[in-house]
Amino acid sequence: MLTTTPQKTSCHGEWTTPVRVRVLERLSLGYNKSEVSHQTGVQRQAIQEGVKKPFSRRLGKQCSGCSHSLTPTDIRHIIYVLWRYWEGRRLCWRRLGQESDCSVSERSIQRALTAEGYTRYKACKRPFINWNAQKARLAYSSKHLHQLRSYWPAHIYGDEVTFDTSHRGSVWVTRLSSERYHKDCIQHTFNSGRASVPICGAISHKGKSSLVFLKPTGEHGITADNYHHQVLVPIVSAAFHNSAVGFLALPECQFVKDQAP
Repeated sequence: MLTTTPQKTSCHGEWTTPVRVRVLERLSLGYNKSEVSHQTGVQRQAIQEGVKKPFSRRLGKQCSGCSHSLTPTDIRHIIYVLWRYWEGRRLCWRRLGQESDCSVSERSIQRALTAEGYTRYKACKRPFINWNAQKARLAYSSKHLHQLRSYWPAHIYGDEVTFDTSHRGSVWVTRLSSERYHKDCIQHTFNSGRASVPICGAISHKGKSSLVFLKPTGEHGITADNYHHQVLVPIVSAAFHNSAVGFLALPECQFVKDQAP
């Protein structure tokens, strides 16, 4: 049996009758070999040799095709490289093959991962909020969910963020269609890098503070002394003493720092 259905190549949209069948049919009708050769285009010697055999020469000779370049183990290892970290998601097909030690073409890797449901998408851009901050904010909001409106004016909320200017434009990642918001498939718009700038600000019921571009002096970035002299004194303390321009606070206000509510 053939491995695939033959194409319908006749003028009426039907399957073409095999040459051997047409030759045998004409011979059974009484045509000689020369006439059959003229009608079918098959050489007379081939007709003579084909009649002697009871079956076609290609019977049982099925084309198995080329062997797969990537084994299931190789594909699982490539997916493991993708799932390890953010940088693995960003790798192009060529780099992904290099990291996985697979000496195959980019197209082979793309076909194999596409069959598993993976393709290249633009990374979703969202502000960076780590898991600990998410849990702290959820606990804080759940605790104060039913507070009265008079409770909130007595608080000042501060936050710091590091804006990274070293990465611009969109980043492409390899993921499933259901992994749009996976933590390793999000292009964080606020990251630390060589060209990073730490910024701090605060809001209250009476307004918002001006942004402070922090100047770190410590070996590993912002120190407690930097935060005290550049944030607490000129912003928070000034708001309590009503000396901050456009940013005031009630005398009984409480300063709530991000990630430590």
